[in-house]
Formats: sequence, structure tokens, C-alpha cells
Amino acid sequence: MPVRKEINIGKLKEGDEAEFRTFYTHYFPFFISFAQSFLGSEEDSRDIVQEIFLSYWKSRNNFDDLVALKVFFYRSLRNRCLNVIRDSKKHVSHSLKDTAELESREYLEDAVIREEIAMVVRSEVEKLPPQARNVLRLALHGHSNQEIAEQLQISVNTVKSHKLASYSLLRHNLKNIKTILLLLAVP
Repeated sequence: MPVRKEINIGKLKEGDEAEFRTFYTHYFPFFISFAQSFLGSEEDSRDIVQEIFLSYWKSRNNFDDLVALKVFFYRSLRNRCLNVIRDSKKHVSHSLKDTAELESREYLEDAVIREEIAMVVRSEVEKLPPQARNVLRLALHGHSNQEIAEQLQISVNTVKSHKLASYSLLRHNLKNIKTILLLLAVP
């Protein structure tokens, strides 16, 4: 998978379709996962995410940075998902999850943290040199240092070095999550 380029908000605001495709391609799976944490249904989640992308495109001039854009998506997705759940409760006697829990700030924060971490991890893993990328992928799939060393035919110390450098990079790149959470807390 190629390393994705940074999203250029200026180009998005101007209506650059290539930039929009890049944004859509990168974020679509994460936003589906976020919506699915509310709905449980991938099909319903896809429909809602597509609706929010259309809504964004119509109001793209209102966003000056990626953080504001993500806040818009997370809030819009959450609200749309909650509306779908409320509507379905009118027609069905049971629901997938307790609506009060889904409406809570804690649930929203947890869902955002999961998706932001997944985005950063995926993006940063793709930027690593091939050997470090292979080590980290195997580690993220639960393999021990010894198993990774054997599978990649490298020393356990090399595995540890790759993991240490990779985890340090990931920690550094997770700092924007705090800003997004602060902005989500503002009504």
C-alpha cells in the first residue's frame, strides 16, 4: 500500500476533485468503522458515511484545517447514527445498544480515540522502512519477538530495536487526538 500524502485543506476548499478522492479513499474506511461502533451494520454505516461526505462537499469552504474537518465528520456521523437508532426503536422493540450509552460523551471519546489511533498507526506503519514495517505488523497481530525474529530471519535484538523506534514514532504522532477530543467537547 503506498504511503498516503497529507491532505491539503486549501485544495479541498477549492473543490479539487483529486484531493477529495485522496481524502475520501483514506478516511472512508475509518469513518465506516466509527459509524459501525454505533450501528453494528456495515451497510447502514456505509450509507451514512457517504451522506456525510456529500454534506461535507457542499459546505467544504467552512473548514480551515484537518482537525475541524474531523470534528465535523465525527459529530455528524454520531448524530446521524443516533437518529437512525432512535428511528429504528420506534419500529422495533429492541436495539443493538443502549441509546443512553451511545449518546454519552465517554462513548464518543472512546470511538474517536479508536479511529484516530487506527488511522495514525496505519499511516505511520506504511511510512516505516520495509523491515520495520514487517516487524510492527507482526507485533500488532500478536506475535512474540521470538516468533517475529524466526519468521523474518533476524535477531531478537533487531526486532526489539525496530519495535522501539516504531512505537516512539507512533506516540509522537498521537498528540493531535487531544485537540480533536477537546473540540468535540465544545458544543
